[in-house]
Amino acid sequence: MRVASTSGRVLLDGEPINSNGCRYWFQVNNAAAQNGFGRRLKVKAAAAGLGFQKLDKNGKGALWSIFDPSVFSCERIVFDGKPNIYGDRLTLREPDIQVTEGGVAYPRNVVAITSDDRRVLKDNYKIKVSGNGGNIFLINEEYLTLDTEIEAQGHGVITVRDFIASGDAKWRCQATYRDSSSWNGALQYGRDGMPHLIDYGGETKYVLSLLEQMEAGRLQSESQKENAAHLAAVMADFSEELDVN
Repeated sequence: MRVASTSGRVLLDGEPINSNGCRYWFQVNNAAAQNGFGRRLKVKAAAAGLGFQKLDKNGKGALWSIFDPSVFSCERIVFDGKPNIYGDRLTLREPDIQVTEGGVAYPRNVVAITSDDRRVLKDNYKIKVSGNGGNIFLINEEYLTLDTEIEAQGHGVITVRDFIASGDAKWRCQATYRDSSSWNGALQYGRDGMPHLIDYGGETKYVLSLLEQMEAGRLQSESQKENAAHLAAVMADFSEELDVN
């Protein structure tokens, strides 16, 4: 089923406002199988020359394609709603819905990532495709540094160094490498003990280079020693208060 974009329903003085976007719905054999499907489709599109990077002011950006890969999730099935309009000049037309008969898709089977796809993503987009089958991950190993400035929720503009020094396990933050203001990213630690940046909407993990990871390890050791010294001082003060009382 094809539905024109929500903004495409808005008329200004009876004339449509330019909007070429649309959304598609299709039936799948298992709703849970959608997880990762958009990501694999984005990789295949990029490998076929239909991908690009949405660059920021520093010339870095997230991998994107001719479709929005972030909408391949079950909850987005109710995303398309009637827009609110204000003013006498704006009106709404009926939604443009086109239905095409077809069968049921099997998302886990229709898109297979090949070694050639992985090579193209690495060479052309600086993206490492990790994992196999339906569960793949997009990893950028070149953008993130210890001095990368990131807007973290409740902490302002900080660096990865600041995050390490905090001793916290996770900070919500902006996506950083694409235009977004929805706090759709996170600074956190991976299983390897290293900090990384996750862009949930862009479906990409940004990791430190090996050289930066060595420095991050040193900073973590210093932070742990400082935290241990602080805890020891607090415990000593508490013991003194107990002795006095």
